[in-house]
Amino acid sequence: MDRQRSELLERRNHRYVELLNISKRQVHHVHNEDWLEDLDGFIALMGEWAMARQELDKLNEQIAVEGLSPEELENYNEAIRPSVIEAMDNQQFIEQKFQDQFLELSKSMKSVRDQQTVLQAYYGTRRTEFEPIYFDEKK
Repeated sequence: MDRQRSELLERRNHRYVELLNISKRQVHHVHNEDWLEDLDGFIALMGEWAMARQELDKLNEQIAVEGLSPEELENYNEAIRPSVIEAMDNQQFIEQKFQDQFLELSKSMKSVRDQQTVLQAYYGTRRTEFEPIYFDEKK
């Protein structure tokens, strides 16, 4: 294998390791109790993830153009497989955290709506004591 293809594959491997590191930082971020208070930090990590993915896609396109043999590509894929699997597991964990938070917020919102309904039914919070009277000045 020539030097250029080898460098492409090495850069690709480094990008996968970078994705793994970003996913670890995301997991660390959502482990904090007040992680929703610092969503800007998580969004910044999402930006880093997206940039690394774009670079990885470009590298994969270049590797496809180079025409590596299936055996060569399989050897490099075996080297990065653990990193990819761990990054995928981290992403699934993060997705589950977001789903759990969404369910919790949904329950809270339903509770607030129920309380508003009770207040309106018993205390008439939206009623007005006076009804407006309109006069037709033409008559």
